Amino acid sequence: MRLTIHTSVEKSFEEVFAGFDFELFKKLTPVNPPVTIQRFDGCATGDEVHIEMTVPILKRKERWISRIVRSGKVQGHATYTDEYFFVDEGIELPFFLRFWRHTHRIIAAENGGSVIVDDIEYRTPLWLLPFVAPVISAQFRARQPLYQEHFKK
Repeated sequence: MRLTIHTSVEKSFEEVFAGFDFELFKKLTPVNPPVTIQRFDGCATGDEVHIEMTVPILKRKERWISRIVRSGKVQGHATYTDEYFFVDEGIELPFFLRFWRHTHRIIAAENGGSVIVDDIEYRTPLWLLPFVAPVISAQFRARQPLYQEHFKK
């Protein structure tokens, strides 16, 4: 499955990238299911994020560990604009996921603001897809107003 969400924010792409820190990660962490952040290194290549979530129906804890596998800045030229990006991949996933890759892009907008792009690729057991897909979509769409509030001028 693939999900791509674009969110326009007021701050420059440099300010937005600098703001992708532990405080923002805490704000973006869903309340449901309950999640505990165990480790947050940052957004540079090699950094890791470890969370533990409680799956409400099963009342069991699941670990999710992601590693930043690529990060950097893309310089603008005739066909695209300036952007920062980082890609996290799941190295230990909860039972309902088989694969996870989340590309975060922060792209300079013409108005001086920027666009945050969440481009998510994931696989789940086929029988779980009707349950997992709407939850992942809702969780990431819920980030849009949080991004906009966090990155107001």
